[in-house]
Amino acid sequence: QRYLSNGTADGTETLINSYTNNYQEDPDIAAFDDYRGYVVVYESYTGPGSDTSSGSIVGRRYNESNTAIAVGTDISTARTEQVVNTQAIGQQNWHKVAALPNRGYVVIWQGPYSNSSKFGVFFQKFNKYGVKDGAETRVNTTEMTSGNTTPQVDAFSDSGFIVCWTDTVG
Repeated sequence: QRYLSNGTADGTETLINSYTNNYQEDPDIAAFDDYRGYVVVYESYTGPGSDTSSGSIVGRRYNESNTAIAVGTDISTARTEQVVNTQAIGQQNWHKVAALPNRGYVVIWQGPYSNSSKFGVFFQKFNKYGVKDGAETRVNTTEMTSGNTTPQVDAFSDSGFIVCWTDTVG
């Protein structure tokens, strides 16, 4: 639900996920500074493009009219959800999103290393059209055996960003 600066509702509630079987949970949202658009990310189990082994991180952008925007354009269409993570092994979770200048954004999450029981924190940048900008990238340099990383992200005005996380192993 979007709200005006005086606290009154702006329109009606918006259903973010179009796929409603199984679980879609833990949304995170980032608003764009230059207009009233925003991006929402959430975890989806067996949803659109989900990992075959567990859950994936899915994102969806909205314009100032509260309408979902298609990937690769600024035009509204019915097919607007996009899987964020590239690796499809194990569960991807503990996700966060930060808006970048010019309507780009960055998503971070926890996921397993490929073919490993170790965990890492990953990021994926997107441009203003929702197109992936570069490859999925691991943030941490030390492998973690715990799956409790709870990563956080925030953006700088120059399109840079900062990530922090918890490593629960001494």
